[in-house]
Amino acid sequence: MTNGLFFRELNARRFARMDVKFIAGYVLMMLLIPEALGDAIDWEAMLQPQGGGVRYDGDGTYYGQQGGQNDGGACSFGKTFSNSLGLSWKAGVQTYIALNRAQYNNSQACGQCLMYRGLGPGIGMLPIPSDWQYGLVDNVCPECAYGSIDLDKNGDGRWKIEWYPIPCNVGDGKFHYYFGGSPNPYWFMFAISNTRVPIQNVKLKNPDGAYYDLARGWNNMWAANGGPFTFPIDIQITSVLGDTVHDAIQSTAGGDGQAQFPDHPIAGNAQAPAPLKALSTEGGRRMLQS
Repeated sequence: MTNGLFFRELNARRFARMDVKFIAGYVLMMLLIPEALGDAIDWEAMLQPQGGGVRYDGDGTYYGQQGGQNDGGACSFGKTFSNSLGLSWKAGVQTYIALNRAQYNNSQACGQCLMYRGLGPGIGMLPIPSDWQYGLVDNVCPECAYGSIDLDKNGDGRWKIEWYPIPCNVGDGKFHYYFGGSPNPYWFMFAISNTRVPIQNVKLKNPDGAYYDLARGWNNMWAANGGPFTFPIDIQITSVLGDTVHDAIQSTAGGDGQAQFPDHPIAGNAQAPAPLKALSTEGGRRMLQS
């Protein structure tokens, strides 16, 4: 056997072993992370009364309140920004929620409102109530399993819960803008809060008149670079439901805008659902029927 043939056969065997390892690793990853094969949250469920029968279930835990602080989480907005019906979030929302990493989905779930309740089983001293409660996602729980939530409340234990997504009750409120870092004419980043439903993407109008997509960070900040930019700046914001609206940011001081996503009429989406029968009782997502 010539040296050239020997090395070609040797390399072929190496690549074959690499392919086997790669395939095995990929299969193992898919088995360990089944949620990666599906949507993080079924956004269309928000268009149906009581989630249209979609339920996510997992564990509910507590991470406690940071007494007196504006304890905003990974979503880069704090509790003093205006929210439902012109009230502060503290007055307009019952609970703030850190969502599991898979469904947080690189901050896409920031600003998602949901109805949740305890199912009874668990361990600890303070069970999660069985009546439906209204929560808003402003944080991520990296160690939580798919379907699980971590509550911004003082409590104890790990309890079985279920939840479904709903639009936020923002009333006549508009988008709120917050700038982070050190903005300048060539670079800046900002977060958008007080949205009726989460945001899919944001486009910014360039000085040449064309719109281009902004990059989204894990902290729910949208970054713009290039420029030079001058304010006010026009932006195009698209929701996870596909609605697109235009707004203008007046300056890097942020503040309230003039736009909001449309309110799709949904009857009874914040009411406790009628008794339902689960098609599946395994953790994660369940589809229910009467």
